[in-house]
Amino acid sequence: MKQVILLVLIFSYSICFGAWSTNPTVNNPICNATDYQQRTVICSDGAGGAIIAWQDFRSGTSWDIYAQRIDANGNTKWISDGIPICNQADQQMTPQIAEDGAGGAYISWLDDRNYTVYAQRVSSSGTAMWVANGVQVYLSTGLASDHKLITDLSGNAILAWVDNRNGWDGDIFAQKLSNGGSRMWAASGVQVCVYGSYVENMQMIADGGNGAIIVWDEYLIGGYNNR
Repeated sequence: MKQVILLVLIFSYSICFGAWSTNPTVNNPICNATDYQQRTVICSDGAGGAIIAWQDFRSGTSWDIYAQRIDANGNTKWISDGIPICNQADQQMTPQIAEDGAGGAYISWLDDRNYTVYAQRVSSSGTAMWVANGVQVYLSTGLASDHKLITDLSGNAILAWVDNRNGWDGDIFAQKLSNGGSRMWAASGVQVCVYGSYVENMQMIADGGNGAIIVWDEYLIGGYNNR
C-alpha cells in the first residue's frame, strides 16, 4: 500500500510541474543561441503560457528580432532557440510585444531600414501573419528613438513613438494597425505631442475601448514636467 501511495504522489507531482524547472539555478531556457540575446519582452499567449521576443546577435553582424512561445507546462512550442521575426541585414532593436487576442502576439521594433518602426503579427503556432520581416508602421523621414505597443478592445495594434521629423528634440506620434497589418490612421501617423521641447519616458495603456492613453516626461523651462 505504501508503494502505491508513493507512485500516485510522484505522478501527481509530474502533472503539476510538467516541464517547468524547480531548480532556480537552471530554470527554463528560451534561447541558447550563440552571441548575444537581450532586451527581452513578454506577453500572455491567452492559454496560461507566454510569448517572448528579444533582439538577437546570433548572425554576428547585426541585431535581429526573434521570438519563442512557452506553454503553461513550461514546454517551448516553436523551433529551438526561437523563430526569426525579422532578420534583415540592417539593425532591428528594442522590441515591444502585446497579445493579439487570438493566442498570438504583435511584435514591434526600431528598424534601421528606414529608421522607423516596423511590426509583425505571429500566430500561436509561430507563423508570421504579415509580410516577411514586418510592415512599416508609418511613412516619414523622422528618425524614431522610442516606441510602445498595446492592443485595443477590437484586437488591433496601437503603436506610439518619438521621432524627430519636426526637430532634433522629437515629438510623439501614434498609429493603429489592423489585425491584417494595414494602417488605420494617417500614413505618417497622428500627432500626439508637438511642443518643441525634449520628451522622454513615454508610456501607453489601452483606454478600455479602441484607443489609448499616453503619458510622457517633457522638458520645459526650468525642468521636466509630466504630460
